Amino acid sequence: MVKDGRIQTSSELEREIMKMFANAVMYNRWDSDISEWSREMEREAETLIAVFRSAERRGQGDHSSLAQSESKRRKKA
Repeated sequence: MVKDGRIQTSSELEREIMKMFANAVMYNRWDSDISEWSREMEREAETLIAVFRSAERRGQGDHSSLAQSESKRRKKA
């Protein structure tokens, strides 16, 4: 999905990952190994996605501050 361009944003990727875990739980018995492993992996994925989101926000802030610095530098020149 990523390679063929159907997933283009981190939000779309997150939605597809969460859908995968939801499907694994819905289509297997609640107490099955697959369902239990899926719920465990979902919790881990949520943690990792939160870390990714945090880095993404910091990165966006860095880009905007870099753009502002570049703009100020150009005005001085």
